[in-house]
Amino acid sequence: MWRFSFFRSLGLMARTWPFLLLQVLLHAGIVALHLALITAGAGLGQILGLVFDPQFLDVAMMLGGAAGAGLAALLIHQRRARILHELTAAHLAAMVTLLEGGTLPAGRAQIGAARALVAARFPDPAALLRLEGLLRRAMDAALELLHGLTRRLIQTTLVSQLLVLLRATLRFLAGPASLVIIAQALRPSTGEPWAAARQGLILYAQNIGAMMRNRLVLLPPTVLLVVGSFALLLAPSVAIARAMPGDWSGGGLFLAMFLAWAVKRALMDPFNRACLLQVFLRHPAGPAPDALWLAHMERDSPAFRELSAPREKG
Repeated sequence: MWRFSFFRSLGLMARTWPFLLLQVLLHAGIVALHLALITAGAGLGQILGLVFDPQFLDVAMMLGGAAGAGLAALLIHQRRARILHELTAAHLAAMVTLLEGGTLPAGRAQIGAARALVAARFPDPAALLRLEGLLRRAMDAALELLHGLTRRLIQTTLVSQLLVLLRATLRFLAGPASLVIIAQALRPSTGEPWAAARQGLILYAQNIGAMMRNRLVLLPPTVLLVVGSFALLLAPSVAIARAMPGDWSGGGLFLAMFLAWAVKRALMDPFNRACLLQVFLRHPAGPAPDALWLAHMERDSPAFRELSAPREKG
């Protein structure tokens, strides 16, 4: 049913451990930043509430905490281009190099070598972020195209309802698609990176059934990790929430969910990408893109057309 090796993926994780360590540190920092700003916001709200109107003390603290959470999210959002360029894409480049039989230095030198590979293909972090956004939009268009073609072939109310559910499922399972396609663009053997991403998108759409089946295989272990992390982190999360200014005991549930999300992002997402890369990069140059898919995407997806001329629009 699946076309990847769990053991090979684990081996990739072990051989690229510096990036896993960076992922853990990054997401620990994100959690710490949110906690710090939420606590500071709640504390400021408490002071303002005591000064101006003690009757609205709890409301002031809740608003201050919410403002702190919003500020933390804004700060992370502003750094997303650098995170994608220096961490996520660099890790992808390292895994692609190792999957294709290349070598990388060990330890901290591996991070520098992988970042150099990314910089050689995408010198501008903002351009890589823009490419990732275009790939997400173009992938949505590909899923819409599949949905529309199937609906025309089978025109019944029940099937239409099932297709809506299927489209939502495919959209969920296609989550890592843009990063897997970026890995294709990071391969030096594929030529110009934007053209390689364009070709990679068509190849992904052509093989969407196989990609989704393999993604589905990875869903149970991902869910188990998230649920297990949540269960282990719930008690300390409640304790942390109770130690914050005001009555935040109910926030322990949300903190445990946030921490479980961080564990998934730091550990399971790179593993899932390592598995899907094995499926997608099965051939050194990949099969030829289908002309029919190419024509449909050119016609129906503005984002796909933008991939053709990044220089003019970047």
